[in-house]
Amino acid sequence: KLGFVKISDDYAPKGHLLMKRISDIVPGGGAIPLIRLFVQRVYPILYFEKYDGDPSESSAVASARRPILSQQEEDSRRRDFEKRRLRVVEKVSESIQAEVEKEVDKNAP
Repeated sequence: KLGFVKISDDYAPKGHLLMKRISDIVPGGGAIPLIRLFVQRVYPILYFEKYDGDPSESSAVASARRPILSQQEEDSRRRDFEKRRLRVVEKVSESIQAEVEKEVDKNAP
């Protein structure tokens, strides 16, 4: 819902009203069934990295620690994070397994 449409003589196939200009849309609600757009420029996807840091940091320091990442940088950091997470999970599972084995050996006849 973008706004009301000024009625004109331009109708698209199947009875849909074809919008040719954004200026034909009047604010205030209503459905826009069809609009013709031209994409002039496509920008790459960027990622904003956010830290839960020290609240006493100044805004300049905090903004310097929040880099904007490209798709490749984000993928690289995500892979690194998954590797670290997997190592932690393996350590925890090994310690639990060792603990269970000790308990089983202790209770064995």
